[in-house]
Amino acid sequence: MSWKNEVSEIFNYYTERTQGSFVEHKRASVTWHYRLADPEYGEFQAKECQNHLENAIQSKLPVEVLLGKKNLEVRPISINKGEIAKKIVSNYQKELEFIFCVGDDRTVSYF
Repeated sequence: MSWKNEVSEIFNYYTERTQGSFVEHKRASVTWHYRLADPEYGEFQAKECQNHLENAIQSKLPVEVLLGKKNLEVRPISINKGEIAKKIVSNYQKELEFIFCVGDDRTVSYF
């Protein structure tokens, strides 16, 4: 999780320059929210921040940059809903009769 410091520095840079934005620190990810910022400027800053992250962080560390609903999230590649679902299925395969997975954003996971 040493990548979190570098990501936080980049997110803090954009937070200082984007009124209404803020950083959320989670156990396995860091998210920059801009839903309270000016819509057009927030979108512009998000694209700039995403490019910055992809060039400075994603190219050298095993993380992914996800564009969500008015936020950018950086997390390790191996930690996502799909990977967790795979582990649950493999651990309880004989006991499962039905699996239903739901999310509120666009992520790609394959079983």
